[in-house]
Amino acid sequence: MKMRYLLPVFVVAGLASQAQAACNIKEGGSTACCLYENDPSNCYGIGGPNDKDDDGNLTTEATCTASSGKVQQNCDASTDDIYYCAWGSGSCWPEEDQEACIAGSGSVYKNVPSSGRGEGKKCEGGEWVAGKDPGAPSRGYCNWGDCEENPSNPYGCLSGGCAEIQTDEEEDDCHDIVANQEACPVNSLPPAYRPSATQRFQSMAALVVVPDGRALLISSQKETTVSLFDLSGKQVFSQKLAAGYNTLNLNGQKMGVYYAVVSSGSSKQTVKVVLK
Repeated sequence: MKMRYLLPVFVVAGLASQAQAACNIKEGGSTACCLYENDPSNCYGIGGPNDKDDDGNLTTEATCTASSGKVQQNCDASTDDIYYCAWGSGSCWPEEDQEACIAGSGSVYKNVPSSGRGEGKKCEGGEWVAGKDPGAPSRGYCNWGDCEENPSNPYGCLSGGCAEIQTDEEEDDCHDIVANQEACPVNSLPPAYRPSATQRFQSMAALVVVPDGRALLISSQKETTVSLFDLSGKQVFSQKLAAGYNTLNLNGQKMGVYYAVVSSGSSKQTVKVVLK
């Protein structure tokens, strides 16, 4: 995964809140729609007499783009999709590098609803576009020997490894076929698929933070502290999270624009958060 949507605090502080009225160009007087996070349910009118932010200011195309929205004439999901990878370990996370997903025997999806994202999910409800075909019957896994770890991809091996068989040629060449990933020798598994959580995160980025609607998806090697601030700089929320994958729910916070400061060991990230 790669981190997205990061903005420095001084930029976040100058952003307008999003409009609170739904977009309806034909009846509501809006001149355009502002689509957030490629989610049709997070789409608001701009340019109309009733399109105002939380402070009562009229919203415009400029305020939409300044708050990371996309200006368009409807609320349809954008073709400039965010791609997700469904990993064999049972997780669905944003992934810009589709080749890394495919190399790790993952399935690439787009248009994944929030209910299908995160740890323990399989990108349910999304559209499969590349990589492992989720509808294809399993051929089993081939144990090619001990995994030579790939520093840039914890889901793959430079040589060796135990991976799901994808083609007739792989099946013919394999001399050690096992039924599933659980039957693979631990030393043959890429780091991300090993049972130990400590091993799993050793080769991953120290801290990754991705806004996801009214939640933050966070993966970290160490204990993490999340502090949420409003645009005046007032801290409104703080919580500690254990190392690993976490989904931090922010449903208890009011609608508006915030910034989250996420710290884990020597790593720190500041992320803009738009709560609708």
